Formats: sequence, C-alpha cells, structure tokens
Amino acid sequence: MKKTFIIALCIGAILLTVFVQKSTPQEVRTHRVGVIVPLSGPAAKMGEEILRSIKLKETAYIELAVEDDQCSAKNALSAYEKLNAEGVDVFYIACSGSVMSVYPRAQMNNDVILTAYAGSTEIRKTDDTVIRSNPDGFSIVESIQKYIDTLGASKKVYVVYENVDYPKSVAEELKKKNSNFVFDTYKSDDVDFKSLVLRMKQSGSDTFLTIPVSDTTYKQLLTEMKKNNLKGTVVGDVNVCDYTFNPSEYGFPTTCWKAGLSKEKTDAYQNLFTSTYGTQSNYTFYNALTTDMFMYLDGTAKDNRFSAKEIKLDLLTQGFSGLYGSYRFTPDGEIHNPGEYLSVVEMQG
Repeated sequence: MKKTFIIALCIGAILLTVFVQKSTPQEVRTHRVGVIVPLSGPAAKMGEEILRSIKLKETAYIELAVEDDQCSAKNALSAYEKLNAEGVDVFYIACSGSVMSVYPRAQMNNDVILTAYAGSTEIRKTDDTVIRSNPDGFSIVESIQKYIDTLGASKKVYVVYENVDYPKSVAEELKKKNSNFVFDTYKSDDVDFKSLVLRMKQSGSDTFLTIPVSDTTYKQLLTEMKKNNLKGTVVGDVNVCDYTFNPSEYGFPTTCWKAGLSKEKTDAYQNLFTSTYGTQSNYTFYNALTTDMFMYLDGTAKDNRFSAKEIKLDLLTQGFSGLYGSYRFTPDGEIHNPGEYLSVVEMQG
C-alpha cells in the first residue's frame, strides 16, 4: 500500500510538471542591436526619423542599444567600443564616416554593420563586414554624369557640396571626370552663406550642382541664393529630391534624382508613418529600407539565429523580402542593381 502511494505520488508530480511546462509561456529571448545614429547636431532630424522608422513596426525579439554619434567618426567609434564591450555584435550605423571609422574594428571582431543610409563610395572598399541596402555615390554619380553630358560643353557648372563623407565622395568622383567644373564646399553647421553665394554669382555659372545632407543648412543656402538673385538651374542629388521642400520653391528650375520604391509602396509607407507619428517622413526611401531591415532582424532573433556570423551568411546567400522591397546582395555586401532605384525628377522654378 505504501509503495502504491509513493508511485501514485511520483506520477502526480510528473503530470504536474508537464502541465506547468505547457501552461507557462516560453521565455522571449531578446537580442541587442547597436544603433549608432545622429540624435544631436545638424543631422539630428535624420537620426530621429531613423529611430521612428525602426519602431514603426513592432519588434518583440530585439532590443535597441542606441548611441548618438552626431555623424562624427570619433563619436561613432567610441559608441561602438562601448556596445561591443557589452557583447553587441550586430550594428546599424547611418552615417558614412561613422561606418568607415567603425569598420576596421568590426572586421577584426567579426561583427556585422548594416546600413540603409550610408552612401559614400568609400564603403565599396570594405568587405562583407558592411552590408548596405541603399544605392551609393557611384550609382548617383553615374546618373548625374549622364545628365551633365547632355547639357553640352557651353554650360558652366558650379558644384556645391556639404563637407561630410557622402557628399565629398560624390564630389571627388565628379572631379575625376569634369576638370572644368568649379567645386566649392560648406560645413554642416554653417549659418552664413554670403561669401559662398557671392563666389557662385561671380563665377558666371548657369548650373548649380548641389550635394547636401542637412536639410536645415541646405534651406539656408537656397535662401541666400534667392536673396542674391542667382540665375540658373539647380541640379541635385537624391537628398534634394527627398526633402519635403525643393529648390523650385525658391525660384530655381530643378533636376534631381529620386531614390525610391514604387509609388504604391512609397505611398503606403508615407501613410503609415504619417498616421503613426502625425508628421510626414522626410527620408521616405531610406526609412522604408530601414523598417524592412529591422523587421528582418526581428524575424532572425525570433528564430534564435542572431549572431553576426549567421546574419551575414543569411543576407549574402539568400537576402530577404520585406514589406517595401526585396533585397539581394553582392558577395562584398553591396545591394544588387542599385541603379534600378533611381529616377529623374524635373521641376520648374
């Protein structure tokens, strides 16, 4: 009798254990992603939109470890070292100079850097440590150059670019092919453009090729150009097309390149962003790519395939499909067929 009681007690304990295991939800394991973006300084608006785009769709299995680099290479490296010491090996970095600063250390540590914003041509010199889902400066230069070639030799072109990595890389590529162009630059935190605009006016140029990053600073440049009654056409890169304003509103006929998805997907993203945050996205294309990237990361985290090695192998061999695009990568981490994203937009002044 005593033996029977003990057996029954043991069976009861086993059944109770099984019941508890089935009734208790499995623990959700979160994985950290190092997000290094500008949240202060001239590019702060961009960084704020990146965080909004990441949070636009709910992610249950990843945790954001956010650091503000102000688009400074030095700050980015410090942020990386801090997060890496905490065990983070998957990073999203927005600014080109920041990517290039972190790259040697990330390569040495076998980490992975993801970006949907960094457009510098210098990133092509990295390896598969950096995986980029947006077109880079080379793709944009090719499109701009084809347009410039149609203008004829009589056109006088003045190139004005912001003195940060992506615009500098585009300007350097253009210099190699256009020795007759005038090249000039400004800083992201400049507030006085009188001298620059005076040089532009005195040059006798009739085409102003502008390559900005900070929309706030670019507005100040356009305001000064209008104030000084400059005459000519503004040619702009993808940022000029992506801002919520454009040079035609300041009286300048404008040609720029739109980096974008289909109209249907662009509208869908803009509607979701606006309904969620009550304001339009200023960088719709890049934000949509970012949203897709973090939805992908959340899926890999859910499946517990979240090491830098696993993510890198998965992206380079299979790519992924998101809500706003399908992404396939070259062996060195560049997006396939980046020119497919670019289209010309013309606006009358």
